[in-house]
Amino acid sequence: MSSTIWLLDRSRVVDGRGFCQRARLLGYHIGPNGYGITMKATKLPLMTGIAGHDGLAPILEWCRQHPTHITIPPDAIIRAAIHEAQQKYWKTVEVRGFAYLSDNEDVQAVTREQNYLISGMIWAWCIEVLPEILQRAQILEVEVDDTYVFDCTCGLGDGIGTKADHEARDCQGKGLMCRPDFLALTRLTQELEYHEFKTTSMDSITFRDKWEVMIQMFAATLDAERRLQRQVQSIYIHGLIKGKREGDYNSESGKRDGYVRQNSVFCYGYRKPGNPPMEQEEWAAQYEYFEPYEGKTKRLPRSFRKAGVWEIPESLMATPESDGPDPEMTRSEFWVKWIPTEARKKTIVLLGPFSRQQQMVEHFLAEAKGEEDRWQAGLWELYDCAQQVLGEYPTSEAGWWSLVWPDPRFQFLMDKLFPRSYECRRYGMRNRCVFEDPCLYREGWGDPIGSGRYIERRPHHKDELDQAIGRGLMLPDEGAGEDVEWELP
Repeated sequence: MSSTIWLLDRSRVVDGRGFCQRARLLGYHIGPNGYGITMKATKLPLMTGIAGHDGLAPILEWCRQHPTHITIPPDAIIRAAIHEAQQKYWKTVEVRGFAYLSDNEDVQAVTREQNYLISGMIWAWCIEVLPEILQRAQILEVEVDDTYVFDCTCGLGDGIGTKADHEARDCQGKGLMCRPDFLALTRLTQELEYHEFKTTSMDSITFRDKWEVMIQMFAATLDAERRLQRQVQSIYIHGLIKGKREGDYNSESGKRDGYVRQNSVFCYGYRKPGNPPMEQEEWAAQYEYFEPYEGKTKRLPRSFRKAGVWEIPESLMATPESDGPDPEMTRSEFWVKWIPTEARKKTIVLLGPFSRQQQMVEHFLAEAKGEEDRWQAGLWELYDCAQQVLGEYPTSEAGWWSLVWPDPRFQFLMDKLFPRSYECRRYGMRNRCVFEDPCLYREGWGDPIGSGRYIERRPHHKDELDQAIGRGLMLPDEGAGEDVEWELP
């Protein structure tokens, strides 16, 4: 039985209300199959929030299954999770067609950096944050993907029962797809907490200040509250700071126009070459560091130069208790454990606790009912227009994109119903909207899929993905679409 629930998620609500209605239309609804399009990924992938989740989720799941364990999980668990995340990252490299360039120096350099970044971020969070969480709380759920039904028409009621329960009664309501990163129950007070991971290139006031009033901060908790029959009391954001990917500073030009690196302590440290047998090789994590004995910030001598963590010699990885390095320990793991706590903590920003704001939740659901009704009505108008256009070419073998999309009547109706915001470059050219070209009638706009620059969107929420697969659609591989992570100024 096909789904009768109108599905939505936080991303399309944010795009449609806060960014651009046309971006939501193109990204989630347009096209013959109604799932939207996305730019075809042509760049070598970098670490995104997805890669962090891929590594942290299995570690947290192990913690959920071992509720009495209140310290950092065994090294073997973390190592396996990191390896899995790196394998998924490499799968994305393959999907984007870069696997055949695995011997290329540039490809090797980027993928090596990103693998060290993935490993470093996961190890640092597990060392610095996870033990404190486990000591005061029990992990209840990890990335449970489910749907909260509201605007119910079948009589069951909003927020009561599962999506399947409502569909069995032919409900025509709306379903908000939710997937909190993890939920925890405090051991002493039995309060429910919602925790979310977010990657960012740098810590900033902009990053810190926005979460308390963001839709996802309360919308993502709704279905969990239905399942667990208790309200979320506290919300936390775990900011994972990747560092900017930029060129080295050139003192002559005064610009960062040198070798482009992932400027993260997990990828690069500072090395002072040795002069055996008089001097051994030395490494440091930070160019500037605080010297507690002198009570001031100091800089490394000029004899130290930036070097990749992968260049650490095995001789430095040996511990006093062993004759050599741990054969299971990677250089990345050694480095993250060896660098000062201060250096690790600079890569993590923990925000919260934020309180659940009941008034915002109630207003959001009321607003969503009206807003989604408008979208449904508008999309039906577009559908009727498309059918009229196609009906004028009954014998044509041309597809939907060739006939419907460029038709002036269809374009006029889109302008009327779902106007552009023209904030195509709200964070600069580097983060311009992926739909800028077809939206502004640039070359190839008349057939985005046929131009080879765009592909159909692959839903990432389970219920919508199952719906698309159930309809027999041929979906693109995961990772084939361009990653969209806004780099805030």
